[in-house]
Amino acid sequence: MKVCRYDEGNTPVFTCPYHGWSYAGDGSLVGVPRYKDAYREELDKSQWGLVEVAQLANYKGTIWATWDPTAPPFLEYVGDMQPYMSVFLNKPDGSEADLEVVGGVHKWTVPSNWKWGAENFIGDSYHGRPTHRSTDLIGTRPGGAMGRGLRRESPGNEVYMSVSHHGSGWRTGLRLSDNPYQPLFPGSPAIDVYLKEAHEKRQKLAVAKSRVLGNGGNIFPNGTFGAQLGMAVWHPQGPGESEVWRWYFVDKDAPPEVRELWRHYSMLYSGPVGVTEQDDSEAWGYAQKASKGAIARRYSYNYAIGLGQETQNGKHRMGEHGLMLHGLVIEGVAEQNQRAMYQMWAELMDGRSWDELRAARDW
Repeated sequence: MKVCRYDEGNTPVFTCPYHGWSYAGDGSLVGVPRYKDAYREELDKSQWGLVEVAQLANYKGTIWATWDPTAPPFLEYVGDMQPYMSVFLNKPDGSEADLEVVGGVHKWTVPSNWKWGAENFIGDSYHGRPTHRSTDLIGTRPGGAMGRGLRRESPGNEVYMSVSHHGSGWRTGLRLSDNPYQPLFPGSPAIDVYLKEAHEKRQKLAVAKSRVLGNGGNIFPNGTFGAQLGMAVWHPQGPGESEVWRWYFVDKDAPPEVRELWRHYSMLYSGPVGVTEQDDSEAWGYAQKASKGAIARRYSYNYAIGLGQETQNGKHRMGEHGLMLHGLVIEGVAEQNQRAMYQMWAELMDGRSWDELRAARDW
């Protein structure tokens, strides 16, 4: 029975709604109805607390846990994806952030397998123009210009990369050289002042750190980071349905106008009422139905973009500087990250233990 039934708030005790057992914040059993007359005070409460996760990690305020004691520790598990995660969990100026979740957790269901959402965010930039053309035409991104992404300040000065590592993957832009700030919110001066200051501070950081621009990615199997300073988890509800949980982050120190616009923009762009997420969800639902057809099941999907063009631990050009990108790297639009995700999934479905995976992948 679920004893924590709410997504936010505070309580000193969690109580099971069925039989009324109560648990303290550390999981210990502290209250049992009819302890004297039903259990005759013979129940050992110390043996019946909530089941504790095998491993727990707090990474920049986000909590990650696993029931598997043999799984790699969190930082080892994410490996080369850690620098890209930091882009989303730091302030826009690249410094350590005190982020907060705004608007609680958004939950909704989509009529598709959870892998559609995970692979969409891990590397599917190819679908953007066909799927989101109407969204782009109405100008949903800051500045009202065509295209998407909060941090795309000077597209001609960037290259686009896909990076994967043990089933996780990231899509990221690399700024080739320093460039002046391009106003994103000309109608909101206070917001542009904040973003301009963040841009200038970021360019004073170490070259490699300042020029990695976040776009989105997925921590294997189903933890997604997106361009709106938020994250989502794709929960399987069966082979043909997923429940999505999405959170939005905002810098606690940002001015009120910035925080409010960030909140509105994030929900306009993604989430259950977001224009782009509605585009995606509709496409996934159609694809899920089509994939179940008797004829469709005889044929394979095509994931060939960029096949054979990947490099391992490549050093990428950035003007006079170089940036070492760890993992499997490819420049431009590619499906490398999706292939890596499904390869990892297939290996796990083959029943390999973590020790076997570590040895086979040189983890």
